[in-house]
Amino acid sequence: EESFNPKFDAMFERGIDPDVTDPTKCHSHSEIPSQWPPLEVIQEYVDRTRKEVLESFDKVSALALTNKFAARGAVYHLAFEHEMMHQETFYYMYQQLDKKYKIKPNWVAPYKPSGRDHKVRQKKLINIPAGKV
Repeated sequence: EESFNPKFDAMFERGIDPDVTDPTKCHSHSEIPSQWPPLEVIQEYVDRTRKEVLESFDKVSALALTNKFAARGAVYHLAFEHEMMHQETFYYMYQQLDKKYKIKPNWVAPYKPSGRDHKVRQKKLINIPAGKV
């Protein structure tokens, strides 16, 4: 099927790869835009992309006998793993972000311990004898 937004597909294909223009040092990819689209427009693209993935289940299942990526939903495992790699990258970037930029949104409730006992329990060290693993 045709892409609903080939321009955005090309724009985001590069991910966060470094800006390397020498193809012997990096795979070929699209140019960095001089101006990024507004955040709302990007979010609409993301939402539509996810919606189309969710709506593709029946079409992919129908191809399971003739397409190795459709068999047993392999393409979805691949997509999920790819998404997890993005989440991990974001996590590392967030950890390196200066604390002054880590601002909790107002709508997030203050942290409160759960359970009946709100007291901090003393941690006890326990001795585990050596053995074979």
